Amino acid sequence: DLIDAAIAQELGRMAELLAEAVRQGKEAALLLRESSLYMRDLLLYSAVGETAGLTMVAEQNRGRLKAQAQKLRRGDLLKALQLMMDSGEKIRFNESQRFLMEYCFFELAHLLNPAAPAEAAVSASGRERGAQPEQAERTADVASIAPAPREKLSKKDAREAVWQQLLALVKKKRLPTHALLSPAKLIGSKGDVIVIAYKQSYRMHRERMELEENLTPLKETLQEMFKKNMEVEFILLNEEENNNLLVKEAIEQFGEDVVNIKD
Repeated sequence: DLIDAAIAQELGRMAELLAEAVRQGKEAALLLRESSLYMRDLLLYSAVGETAGLTMVAEQNRGRLKAQAQKLRRGDLLKALQLMMDSGEKIRFNESQRFLMEYCFFELAHLLNPAAPAEAAVSASGRERGAQPEQAERTADVASIAPAPREKLSKKDAREAVWQQLLALVKKKRLPTHALLSPAKLIGSKGDVIVIAYKQSYRMHRERMELEENLTPLKETLQEMFKKNMEVEFILLNEEENNNLLVKEAIEQFGEDVVNIKD
């Protein structure tokens, strides 16, 4: 079910399955190990077909394995297996095992996205033609999410509208990056710097966001939205005591102009 959800890009369903496994007492390290063995079976079946000697998959589930193998490229399966094996090693020495497990499966969904090759081809051909269709599509995306110009929004509503727009566009670029950004809050902009805040309990999300693989799609999206290169500053805030503490604390650190979002 987890692999089917990853192929279908159903991150919500995948999160539910992982949460249910944890509630049933399954350890994150064991779940990653079993998933690695499943990916091994999937890769082997993709390579040799019905003669594959399977380790994890029961005979009655060969039909599902075959259907999954037909949807995926062997190179992506090899990368997915490496991801699962690497994560299985890392999780042994990590205190945040559940987070690492969830991040691993979000990364897996990104790798196993059947639509990715077609999207890459479209982007490449767009660049060869001057990228006008691609640029038009991105402009349409922004226009469909952004509030109508005639609407008068409060600073809080404007900030939230920009944040939701940013999340939606990042999601189209890279699902794991979207998953890492979702718990954060947009504090605002100060010059060419965007300030994004996490609670202390999401410290690892912030650390992952500072990796190039996540920072690059975020900066690309900001460039598309603001039509200029933007830097990103991630900050950690104390746990909220009330709904206004997040913004209040940011104002104390950066000054009131940080909460101003310019269209």
